[in-house]
Amino acid sequence: MDGTRGETCERFRRPSIVGVFLCVAVLAVAVAFGKGAVGPDAEAYADMQSDGVPAASRQADSGEDPAADPASDAAGAVPYDRDAAVDYAERYARPMAGWPSWTELFLGRVFGAGRNPDYLSYGSNCANFASQVLVAGGLEQSESWHAVKDANREDSDGDWSVSESWRLAKSQYEYFSDPDNGCISGKVVNVHGADSDGEEGMENIAVDDLATQAADRGIRKGDLVFFYGEGGTPHHSAVVSCVCDAGVFFAANTTRRCDYPLGSGIAKDDATCGAYIVRMSDAVAT
Repeated sequence: MDGTRGETCERFRRPSIVGVFLCVAVLAVAVAFGKGAVGPDAEAYADMQSDGVPAASRQADSGEDPAADPASDAAGAVPYDRDAAVDYAERYARPMAGWPSWTELFLGRVFGAGRNPDYLSYGSNCANFASQVLVAGGLEQSESWHAVKDANREDSDGDWSVSESWRLAKSQYEYFSDPDNGCISGKVVNVHGADSDGEEGMENIAVDDLATQAADRGIRKGDLVFFYGEGGTPHHSAVVSCVCDAGVFFAANTTRRCDYPLGSGIAKDDATCGAYIVRMSDAVAT
């Protein structure tokens, strides 16, 4: 998402013949050396400043909940490790240094380059990426939310069984925003444009007020973000990567986006678009 309304990582400039040749050549070199995917390892960025977040501000994001989460004491709950989730998100969301965005997108969509080879890769990869982030944070897959390499399952497509709640933004939002599934803490937060009054049954925040209200509303790194357009239907999934004085930032992957300002994807003067934030419980019921 590049900040324009309705853009869902589906658009990219057409690569030149030379660009395609270079992409294929780089991929071949990567495979030859056993990398499995084009793109930097997380350690390559260990000492780099975040793309959008001032280093000093990022250090202030401790991930600690200012209020106790009742789900944390639930019997059989699985702890959600926000640090591990965001570490994973940043590894696969940081742009590949020196590469134009269309090159990253081409390599990712066609070859799965820069994506975790342990999972399937999709042309529209945002929800698939968000699900992987949650697993990295310790969530356990379930019958309703899973990506399982098992050709013998009734719902398998080829070698894999992948639920819609794993790979589709709308279904993923419906699953994680449902209190019965034991993942969400409190209500959905709706970040909306200035010309909207928000939605009934949600905690509503105007995008202009997000930076000053996010911490008090309990929005933290590792929470899920679902950008929506007209009709309130989610079309793009992301993960909160940082909450600090500078604002709320997210990580996403179809086009790789790391520490992008959440407000950049919401038109302030358009009442039809916004973002739902699902605040994840510190311990997810299984």
